[in-house]
Parts: sequence; C-alpha cells; structure tokens
Amino acid sequence: MKGWKTTYPYNEADARLFATDYKLLGHTYPRLNVYINNSPMAGDGPGNTTIFSRPFGIIRTSSYSFWTGMGIGWDKL
Repeated sequence: MKGWKTTYPYNEADARLFATDYKLLGHTYPRLNVYINNSPMAGDGPGNTTIFSRPFGIIRTSSYSFWTGMGIGWDKL
C-alpha cells in the first residue's frame, strides 16, 4: 500500500491492522482492514496480504515469496 506505514514489526506470523482514509485508483476508503498472513513464510511458503472492508469487500490482495523476490496480486477497479 503505497504511502501507508505501520509501526507493526515484520514477523512470520499473522497481523490484523487497519488503514484510514486510504486512496486507491481514485477512490477514498474511510477505513480498511489489513490482514497480513506471513506465517507460511516460516516454512519457506508465500506470504499473503488481504485488504478489505465490510461495505466494499476485498480491495486488494497480494501473495509474495521471499525466495524468489516476486509476487502477484490484484486491485478492485
């Protein structure tokens, strides 16, 4: 999430966070839930992030690999 910062430290576990007044593709979302699931990375699996809200559904998802340095995801248009 470009421009979004968290004080939550990186770890290979799950984190449930939130963002306020986030802009994506010309739409402002007043509050978004951010679920980071990095627990599979402890066993060399991929990490996943899902950004969502109750009124708007899933806004953004991504899956990424430490080993390949690559990832894939999509944004709600």
